[in-house]
Amino acid sequence: MFLTLALILPAAPVAGEQGPPRGEPAVAALAYLEKIAAGRLDLDVGADTAISPHASPVKQREIAGRVERMAFDLKGGGLEPGEVRVDGGLAGVIVHKTGGYNPEDIAAFAVALLREPDGWTPAPVPASFENTRATLDLETRRRAISLERWMLRQQARALDTLRDSRLDRLREDIAGAISREDLESMDVGDMARAFLEACRMRDLLRLLGMLGGLSEPLPRDWSERMRMVGKVMEDLGDAPPGWRAAAAPEVARVVVHEESGARDGLFSIAFIDPAGEIPRGGVPPVQLVHIDMERDGQGAWRLNLPGVFTHDRGRWAELSEEENPFDSSMYRAFPGRLRQAHPAAPQDGADALWDRLQEAMRSETPYELLRLLALPEDDPALARRVLGRATRFWWQTRHGDGGRAVVPLAFQEDDGGQAMAMGQLFTYREPDRTDLRVFHMIRTGDGWMWQSTGRDEPEEPISGELAAWRDEQRNIWLHEWTGAMLAPVEKLEKVEPDAVVPEADADGLVSGFLAAVAAGDLEGCLERVAVLDDAEGHNRLLRNLGYELSTRLPEVEEDRVVRSGDHWTVVACRREGDVNPGMALFPVVATAAGPRVLLELDLFVGTRRRDFLNNVALERLDDRAPAEVREDLRGLLDGIGRD
Repeated sequence: MFLTLALILPAAPVAGEQGPPRGEPAVAALAYLEKIAAGRLDLDVGADTAISPHASPVKQREIAGRVERMAFDLKGGGLEPGEVRVDGGLAGVIVHKTGGYNPEDIAAFAVALLREPDGWTPAPVPASFENTRATLDLETRRRAISLERWMLRQQARALDTLRDSRLDRLREDIAGAISREDLESMDVGDMARAFLEACRMRDLLRLLGMLGGLSEPLPRDWSERMRMVGKVMEDLGDAPPGWRAAAAPEVARVVVHEESGARDGLFSIAFIDPAGEIPRGGVPPVQLVHIDMERDGQGAWRLNLPGVFTHDRGRWAELSEEENPFDSSMYRAFPGRLRQAHPAAPQDGADALWDRLQEAMRSETPYELLRLLALPEDDPALARRVLGRATRFWWQTRHGDGGRAVVPLAFQEDDGGQAMAMGQLFTYREPDRTDLRVFHMIRTGDGWMWQSTGRDEPEEPISGELAAWRDEQRNIWLHEWTGAMLAPVEKLEKVEPDAVVPEADADGLVSGFLAAVAAGDLEGCLERVAVLDDAEGHNRLLRNLGYELSTRLPEVEEDRVVRSGDHWTVVACRREGDVNPGMALFPVVATAAGPRVLLELDLFVGTRRRDFLNNVALERLDDRAPAEVREDLRGLLDGIGRD
């Protein structure tokens, strides 16, 4: 329940009974609103408000609904007291909602309060003394009506004052991030680069400055501009495509065109969005967004964002030269402009390039990988496809379909300036799927570069020697890649009754494992786990590891239990959003290489719904551990479950 609201109300407390401290009117009003915001307001008689014991069930539900709506209005800001008026045993307090710049977030609340033996108590309904337990004789009713009118007037005035003061403070804050002199002196290219940098840094104030926040008068749609920018800077997940083009970290983008007149200008951004919908086996296209700009009455530039920044225009498609010659010149310029902004990074040796490629696949943006990519300089269309394919591959390893990781398997260099590496693309949501990938590298005049082959014939054909090696390696690794991937894992023939792992060591091990999961660090996960060394153990480990890496559930830190028995130490924790009920239990076992998590045993405590699956997991130990070792783990599992 959002609120505690009794349908059959108990009797009011006897005068003189001790109740919750009320404090002065302003303090009591703030405490009342803070409880509403936190969803903890208790509407029982004698609890947090002065609700009348005679309020009907219908009225109680109506009050609860109003309070619930107030909770929504209270989100996204702090509270501070405004004006206070006291009239005998009645009071009214105006409370301001502070923080943020969005006009939609501006709010003022009026709280009515009664003086009671233990202090000031808020009325259940804002700005009203109705449905309270106050005795309203004729004189008190007159004063109550006067206070209610005062609260409504002051609430409206407070809103106007807050809007004016918020706008003044916003202008001051914007001027601290970007000055009018900057907006007057920058050219179109400077504005374009400053806009993209502000998007990258999620710099709300600088963006608002470039959208006209220092203009006088403000743009007619200023409220909409503020709302739009504030929303997308908080969360790009559901942002319109224009904001994804300018701000999403997975998008590869560059300015490809600038033009300027005396009072207006335009710049164009070309980009590849690897998260967009494309046909199976297709390549993300290069797309364009054009942004107009104009000088305000005092000569400062301001941007006018097109409709794709406010709504979804649908999936953009790459235009051909015949369809739009103006845009086609920008498409052709994209590979060169991107390479200019992110220069090529050739490596001294093929082995160094392979190491660098693996690092770049784990980078937070695609640019490091694209810097290692050899581009056909005389074929812009092919270069765009190569860039789109490489960007999509990077995104798949970082984000797509739950994430993937490249497991290096083999490497070969020939005598003719070519090299090849083979890896398994470990897909977290399909952990048993074989997906071998080949990385073709060539030696250029500047050093070694990666040549993405994909569906197009590479600019430099693969040598016969490497082609034969590739086919041989595919046959070798088709069914053997799991052995290479699990090489860092400690292999166990049996779980022996060795010394138990100290609880502090087990807790640190599990913390390190969960941190590696959160970072998507496959190798960091593998080096902290052990496995019973057979096909079933390997399959279970891959499945459980894939689940951990695909979900990356945040731990509820206060819900962690560490226990040790005679042979095991276990760490149980609850993760937010876990589809499994209860707490995940990580069994830690002593091995020759130190403590390790036996991850193939997926155990959960705190619910009987998991009893059957827990028993199935524990059956793995029937032939792999002495009876006392098995029962020790079962005892720890049952013991935490009973707590």
